[in-house]
Amino acid sequence: MSQITPHPLTPSDLPTILTIYFASFTNAFALRAFPHTAPIHAWWSRMLSSELSDPAAVFLKAVTLTSNGSETISWIKGNRAPSTWTEKPAEESTWPEGSDAELCDVFFGRLEEVRRRVMGGRGHWYIELLATSPAHQGKGAASLLLQQIVSLADAEDVAAYIEASPVSVRLYRKFGFEERDSVTVDVTGHGSYTTLCMVRPALSDRVSTTLTHYTAKGS
Repeated sequence: MSQITPHPLTPSDLPTILTIYFASFTNAFALRAFPHTAPIHAWWSRMLSSELSDPAAVFLKAVTLTSNGSETISWIKGNRAPSTWTEKPAEESTWPEGSDAELCDVFFGRLEEVRRRVMGGRGHWYIELLATSPAHQGKGAASLLLQQIVSLADAEDVAAYIEASPVSVRLYRKFGFEERDSVTVDVTGHGSYTTLCMVRPALSDRVSTTLTHYTAKGS
């Protein structure tokens, strides 16, 4: 198996990571919210290009060696949410032409409500996006990138937060994420779609829980 290494994302990576994103998210909700059209690709490109310069955001890519050089096979975006993040006024979202704006408003609005309620005023790392090329899934790229972000959270002794599709929950549980809530929406013609809201407690909280567990077993 080729070695996979993490690297910072740069603006020149945008076309590649967008290709990975759209290849990875092909469920009924994703296709309804963001169909694979030129205006929506352009909207995502503009948004990510702007967010790359955000000092609170960390963008990383996983790169593997190939016979032709190297290939980006996965990427992640993490945001450092400060303890005052709940005080930021909610901004109205303008969705791209061709998206299901009503579905996006309901779904992403509920996700934000849950995160504010679950995390309260606590600072944390929010893992906003993690996508791996379908041809390279199961090779450890997502785990490699996830480890980079949770290590940042551990270094600051804060929690990490992620919104997970049911198929990815197993991976996140391996990293200590726990289910705290969920958001379900109806996708016209395709039934319901559910995302699980998961928290990886701060390092000190995990250590305290472990010590309590072993103390209880020994008493």
